[in-house]
Amino acid sequence: SFRADTSTILDYDTTYLNLLGDGADLTWKKGPSFCQSYQLEDLGFGSVNNLVQDLNNSIADMDSPLWRALLYRQHVYVRGDTDLTACQDVPCRREWVCTLTAITSKEYAAC
Repeated sequence: SFRADTSTILDYDTTYLNLLGDGADLTWKKGPSFCQSYQLEDLGFGSVNNLVQDLNNSIADMDSPLWRALLYRQHVYVRGDTDLTACQDVPCRREWVCTLTAITSKEYAAC
């Protein structure tokens, strides 16, 4: 959703189609929205900036709910439980933070 008077994106939904079944139930399903997943008010600059800072501040917390949400949303409902053991180290998470904060490849390399 979008707020036209401020040009703020309020939220977005994730939909998915289960292609692993027998094909009898090919209907799009709605997953949790971005704001629901990260407990955000909206997707304005301040909210997203705070989210990235919170991810950075919890980079070493392997039980962080924010990191769990980010890693889970990478694989929207892949065959049952998603393997959340991926990216359970600081270097991998640092790379994510760099990806989210760097605008240019030079900034990414310096991160």
